[in-house]
Amino acid sequence: MGRRTILFVDDEERILSGFRRSFYDKKDEWEMEFSNSGEEALNALSKRKYDVIISDMRMPHMDGAELLQKVQNLYPDVIRIILSGQTEQELAMRTVHVAHQFLSKPCDSKYLAQIIERTLSIQDTLQNQSIKDIVGEIGQLPSLPKAYQELINNISKPNISIKDISTIIENDLAVSAKVIQLVNSAFFALPRRITDISQAVQYIGLTTLKSLTLSAGIFHSFENKSFSSRRLLEELQVHSVLCANIAKNMLTDKNMAEDAFLAGMLHDIGKLILIAYLPNEYAKISNRARETGDEFHVVEKEILGVTHAEIGAYLLAIWGLPSSIVEAVAYHHDPTRVQHTEFSVLDAIYITNCLVQKEESERTVDMNYLKSLGVQDHLLKWQKMVCSKLQINS
Repeated sequence: MGRRTILFVDDEERILSGFRRSFYDKKDEWEMEFSNSGEEALNALSKRKYDVIISDMRMPHMDGAELLQKVQNLYPDVIRIILSGQTEQELAMRTVHVAHQFLSKPCDSKYLAQIIERTLSIQDTLQNQSIKDIVGEIGQLPSLPKAYQELINNISKPNISIKDISTIIENDLAVSAKVIQLVNSAFFALPRRITDISQAVQYIGLTTLKSLTLSAGIFHSFENKSFSSRRLLEELQVHSVLCANIAKNMLTDKNMAEDAFLAGMLHDIGKLILIAYLPNEYAKISNRARETGDEFHVVEKEILGVTHAEIGAYLLAIWGLPSSIVEAVAYHHDPTRVQHTEFSVLDAIYITNCLVQKEESERTVDMNYLKSLGVQDHLLKWQKMVCSKLQINS
């Protein structure tokens, strides 16, 4: 593969000059262009293909949110990253559904380079022909749940109220009922029973509510399919909620913890797709895994050429979910495929999934991998957390 094309956009020349200096050593890997306005960036995009666009948030005439919205509509394959200062959080909310990555300024150049490379890596993974073949066989993947989409579209409005948010979700009776069911599950251990969405917002917060709305919408849409086992669907949902709650508590950074919760809720969405659209293949994989003792995803690779993790990530990427979520879903069985040294959302999902499955099978955590991240001493604490959550749910 040739050099990757990166477009940097900022109205301040000193910032663009800083990018030029910081990434000079990447000149053999990246072909970089620099634009000082949204209009100039769109002109550049009209003339050639770019892999990534990195835009400042606050710019005159056309800000970063408006620019990335246009890029999403005109060039949906381009990876979209926004850079925003702490004082621009309200503006940045407008990029929730148009940016793959949201990064705060000032952003360390090494960290930004790592984000770019990791995002490109997952894009390459999801271009795998085996995934395209499976998706082609399925015919049409499910669409983003309507209640979640409306929530995302409205949440950034300056005068939106809890009542408005509640109404959006409550308009979908099936999804709102599932959200209430999940909120009242033992995993949340709330001090009182929640009876409506507005109470749920007050107790669990808007970000968690968004995650539950998306997850509930997905599971409800699959309930209408011809499942061979309703119990299997319920088990997957319980497993997802368990992983989400544990993974969230592994991370101290608030934003990463919220991403880990959503990734935990969605990490097995690929299994739902296989069960609903390729039930015979799913049954064949399950049977062989039981007969051989091999892990499910290993057998998937042998039979389908792709795993449920990659299929799920492909769908989430189409839906435009953040790259950190897509990455965690895609590699939650093999995080070593991503070059990194800092403990991340991906690692939280990998470890959580291993520990929860350990209660049901012989799945173990790769200790050498934990040592490479410097988190091996936390394993016992995490094991106790899993046991505690399992006891609560039993």
